[in-house]
Amino acid sequence: MKTRFTVAALLVASAASSVDADDLTSTPPDIACRDEMILLEVWHAQGVVGYVEYPQKDEGILHVYVRGWDKTAMEHRRRIVLAAYCPIAVQAGRGRLWWGSQDGRLLVVDGQIQPLDFR
Repeated sequence: MKTRFTVAALLVASAASSVDADDLTSTPPDIACRDEMILLEVWHAQGVVGYVEYPQKDEGILHVYVRGWDKTAMEHRRRIVLAAYCPIAVQAGRGRLWWGSQDGRLLVVDGQIQPLDFR
């Protein structure tokens, strides 16, 4: 019984490690980013996130309520930014997320969070 469990665990682990970027980008963002979209909705209800727009599949703009954003801890800001970036990662595999406008502050470039030391 123990041997069967070990073999099954190894098979599951090897199958999980064989998932590549093509598999991720073929999944619709509303499925792949479900938890992230829920997180954004929660922060919207808290008066922090206004909305996120995606003018192109590899670009997004995060609109926030400045008063709520300023009161939010850095750890939560990072989670919000990555949640907003998720559909870009799913659709394009890489891209950029801006804060406020396309001329605004860059938050994420190709999955890497930029410094969030602004107000």
